[in-house]
Amino acid sequence: IEWRRDFHENSRRTILGRLNRLSQAYQHWQAESVFPHPGDYNPFELAKEKTNLGEESGRKFPDLSLRDFRRKFGGINNIQTRAIVAIQSKGGLRAGAVCNAKIADIQLTNRTLQDEYPSLGTNPHLGEYRNALYVPHDREGNKSSNPRLIPIDDELRWLLTRHLLTRTNVEEPWLFLS
Repeated sequence: IEWRRDFHENSRRTILGRLNRLSQAYQHWQAESVFPHPGDYNPFELAKEKTNLGEESGRKFPDLSLRDFRRKFGGINNIQTRAIVAIQSKGGLRAGAVCNAKIADIQLTNRTLQDEYPSLGTNPHLGEYRNALYVPHDREGNKSSNPRLIPIDDELRWLLTRHLLTRTNVEEPWLFLS
C-alpha cells in the first residue's frame, strides 16, 4: 500500500480497488481447505483497516453541460484534435487507449481509405463488423482488463475519415500520430 501510495502516487480509490481485487482472490482461495487460517481472517481487509491509504484527492471535476461541451467541441478547428476528443467522448476511451489505437483496429466503410490504408480494419477481432473500433485489453498502456468493440456513429466516422485522409501517410501503425 505504501509503495503504491508514495512511490506510484496512486489515489486512495485506486489502492482500494486493488485491495478489493486481492481480497476477492483471497476469499476464493480460502474456500479450499488447504488454507491454515480461520475463515474470518483476510489480510487484505485488515490492511484496509490498519493502513493509511492516503487522502481523497479533493479534485473537483468541471461540471460541463452538454450545451457547453458542444460549444467547446465546435470550437476545435484541428481535425486530429477534434477526432481524438470525439473518440474519447463517444467511445468512453481513456487517453492511453486512444494513443494505442492502430489503423488495423478500426473498420471504416470508405473505399478511398481502404485503398490508402491496406491494413485498415485487418484486426481479426473486428470480424464482420463495420464502422467499429476494437480496443484490446492486453496492449501496453490500456488500463481496461476487458477487450471492447466500440461502434462508430456517422459523425465520428466522418471525423475519422477526414483525419485519415489528411494524416501524413507514413509507415506507422498508429491511428493518431504525435
